[in-house]
Amino acid sequence: MSITRPHFKISKNGYSKVDVDNFIDDLIEENTSLETRNILLLKESAILNREVDELKKENSHLNTKLKENEFAYSKMNRFALKEANIIINAATNDADIIVNEALNEAKIIINDIKKLSDETKITKSLLRSKLSELEKNLDTLEFNEKISLPWLNNQEQKK
Repeated sequence: MSITRPHFKISKNGYSKVDVDNFIDDLIEENTSLETRNILLLKESAILNREVDELKKENSHLNTKLKENEFAYSKMNRFALKEANIIINAATNDADIIVNEALNEAKIIINDIKKLSDETKITKSLLRSKLSELEKNLDTLEFNEKISLPWLNNQEQKK
């Protein structure tokens, strides 16, 4: 309710007492209502201020926890990356060792195959020359059909 300039009825001795009393009663009633409302709002404000303080404390606590957790996460992340790099380096070294051993074994096997191939060529050449000799010997070999073997003939007759 806003206060506006009242208009009172004029009586013999000034303004109308009833109108002035009613106006003053209305003002007192409005003032009482406003004071009551003000007290309620002050109590509500105090409650809300306490809640704000509690929320600020909780927020501060949560921020502290968040910073601690972020630090722990960062530390664990660095540790995990360090461990991962160690594992990767070890795996790379192991793989290099395995590859080098495989290459060395392959070189040995290739050298063995080359030696076998060379030995096979030599053996093949020797066998060809011996075979050639045998063929020459066979070609020069002659049998005399007139050879008499009496003891062989006697053995055949006894049977």
